[in-house]
Amino acid sequence: MDKVPQIAEVLQGKKETLATAESCTGGLVGHLLTNASGSSEWYMGGMVAYSNMVKHGFLGVRRETLEREGAVSAEVAEQMAVGARQGFDTTYAVSVTGIAGPGGGTEEKPVGLTYIGVAGPERTVVRRFVWNGSRAANKQSSADAALALLLELLQETGENAPKESSMEGEASAAVDTAFEPDGKMRPLAFVWNGRSMKVTDWGRQWEKEGARYFLVMTAGDRIWELCFTPVTLHWHITPRTEERRTV
Repeated sequence: MDKVPQIAEVLQGKKETLATAESCTGGLVGHLLTNASGSSEWYMGGMVAYSNMVKHGFLGVRRETLEREGAVSAEVAEQMAVGARQGFDTTYAVSVTGIAGPGGGTEEKPVGLTYIGVAGPERTVVRRFVWNGSRAANKQSSADAALALLLELLQETGENAPKESSMEGEASAAVDTAFEPDGKMRPLAFVWNGRSMKVTDWGRQWEKEGARYFLVMTAGDRIWELCFTPVTLHWHITPRTEERRTV
C-alpha cells in the first residue's frame, strides 16, 4: 500500500512539514515523497549525506559518534534526523543510513543493515533492519520502511500513543531479523526495556489476522512472543516464559 498519500493527508491536515536526510537510499525517500502532487506544501527538502564529512558538516552528526559507532548506527541515524529537522526547520524529519551492498559489509555490520530514524516534536525513534536483497532491493526496502515508520509516528495520537514498556504487558520494540533463502524471517535479537536480548533458540511460528508470530528463547530459558505486522513494519513483544515447553 502506498503510504505517501496517507502521510500527505496527515501533514496537510495538521499543517506540519517534513524533511529527509538520506545516505544509503541516495534520495529515494525524497523521490517517493515528491511523486505526490502538492508535496511542496509539506515537504521542505532533503539532503543526501553520503560521506561522513557531509553528515557532520551539514547535519551536525558529532565526529566522536561517527568514530565510535560508525556511520551505520542507531546513534548516527538519530543525529541525522534531529539535524535535518533543525536545519530545514520542519515538524518532522526522516533519516536513513545503511549498507546497501553488495560490498561493504562485515560480520558485525552485514550487508543490508539499515537504521531508520524519525525526529518529531516530542521524540525521536530509531529502528534497525537487516535486508537480504540486491542493492536496489535493499534501497527500496529501506525507503518503504522509512515511510512506514514516519506514518506510524504521525498517526500516534491519544489512545494510540506508545505505552511505557513493562514486563507484564506488551511493548513496542526493535527486532533484528534475518531472511532465509525461502523468504522466511528469523528473529536474531531484540531490545526490551533498553536491554539487548539475543535469541538463543526458535520455536513455533504462525500467522493470524495479517500478523506473523514467533516464539523465541533468550538467556535463562526465557520465552518471548514476537509479533510482526507487515503493513506497518511494526514489532510487538510479550514475555511468555510460562510457555517454555513449546520451544
